Amino acid sequence: MNSGVLKTDDLLYNLDKDIEEKIVPDQMIAVIKHKGPLSDIGVLTARLLGWVETEEIETAGDVFAIYYNNIKRFKDADDVVYDLGIPIADGQEIDETPLLTVEKLIEHRVLSAVHNGPLDNIRAIYEEIAEFADENHYDIIGSPQENYIKSIYD
Repeated sequence: MNSGVLKTDDLLYNLDKDIEEKIVPDQMIAVIKHKGPLSDIGVLTARLLGWVETEEIETAGDVFAIYYNNIKRFKDADDVVYDLGIPIADGQEIDETPLLTVEKLIEHRVLSAVHNGPLDNIRAIYEEIAEFADENHYDIIGSPQENYIKSIYD
């Protein structure tokens, strides 16, 4: 039996390609931990990217969010628990701030799909990945991660 973590790349609207298994290597990430409405994500993204620019941080990927609540409650909830982060290149001396921590994300296996369009229709992709995982005997562990290849608003 395979094991995996539920993950999606660029979750935006329509499933553009098949669900696939990927190995995500070890990586350092800069993370803002947050509990509040999902609508805060725009301000948090601006703070994260402002920090990257001000501190001249070399990034190694796109902005992402990891959600710890039940995804069915996201749209209207004001107590969503999530991390907003960005992978950072190795070998940098980085000072944490009261808002931001630097952590190591260990190598892990994921199920991945691309979704284009508004986040209003994101639930369908999660359902398709969960169904795929069940049919193919994956164990879904951990929390879902959305990688925003364009931006959270595109």
